[in-house]
Amino acid sequence: MSRRSFRGFVLAVLLLAAGAATGFARGQAEDIADPTGDIPQVGSFPVPLLVLFTHQGAELSAAEFAALRQSAVATLAARRPSARLLPEDVTHPAGSESADPRSLALERDAVGWLELSVVDDGSTTEIEIAGYAVAAPARVFHHSYREPPGLAGPRLRRAWDPAADAFDAGFEALVESALAEVRYTAVTVRAVPGTRIDGLGSAARVIPESGELQLQLRSPLVYAARARAPLHYPSERLILVLDDPLEVALDQPQRSAYSYELGLADFAYPTLKAMRRIGGDYLFARGGLTTYLLGIVPFIDDRERRLDDEEQLFISEPFSVLGLQLGSYLQPPHGRAR
Repeated sequence: MSRRSFRGFVLAVLLLAAGAATGFARGQAEDIADPTGDIPQVGSFPVPLLVLFTHQGAELSAAEFAALRQSAVATLAARRPSARLLPEDVTHPAGSESADPRSLALERDAVGWLELSVVDDGSTTEIEIAGYAVAAPARVFHHSYREPPGLAGPRLRRAWDPAADAFDAGFEALVESALAEVRYTAVTVRAVPGTRIDGLGSAARVIPESGELQLQLRSPLVYAARARAPLHYPSERLILVLDDPLEVALDQPQRSAYSYELGLADFAYPTLKAMRRIGGDYLFARGGLTTYLLGIVPFIDDRERRLDDEEQLFISEPFSVLGLQLGSYLQPPHGRAR
């Protein structure tokens, strides 16, 4: 075996080993812990909480209000990384005066919400925080305190520390209030027929030909659902199941039938390949072009160099190779190895 052939053989083995390892790791990552009817351990899943922020006092511009709210939310989020805080979709406090907090939380698939208010009367600033669970009739925690007037400058972030302390102390109680009372709720899942869904119950579910799957799921509970369907990209979604019947439509973008590869043959010559699926996820046709019109000299086998090429970076040969392949995969597209 020549040195060039041996080098190519070693490279092929390394690439195959890397591909197998990547496929195995990707398959491992697709395994989802199955939620049960027990209360999930706090920190084992991202807890979505809506944040309702209001300000009264000196009039603020939309940018000033957004900066003030962002500072408060960042301080709370840093205290509890397992909380997924969802600021209300408004840029000024006047935008949410008539909205029902519980309805807003449900629209955002949140298990509860935080009400953080700032009242600046010119002589002092009163800050109040309260936590609510969508499944509980009363607030779970509450704290208020006073700060010097005019929140700005270096002390702005420190001003939120007492609110963050209260949030940290009441966070677990808020989650338990949201998830403690377990019932069953009718859930309709709409997806591409044949979709395999993990994370909704004790076993994987498959969407029937009708495109709708009827389930009875424990509630209130947050489910981490992952969907995989032939010819579609995998998708993930957190689903908050409460008392009312729920309809969920999964977003499943369709994968392109074509794929392209651009590389260097022997680490020196440009190569372009195009592949098209012609039999679902299993049968494919691939065409490729490798041209020697431009090569990178330092990577070319020493025996193939001419003496006058030693000082050159690129080399050109009037030669190109066309290739055509027809093949198939032995395993599903989301398997651990194909």
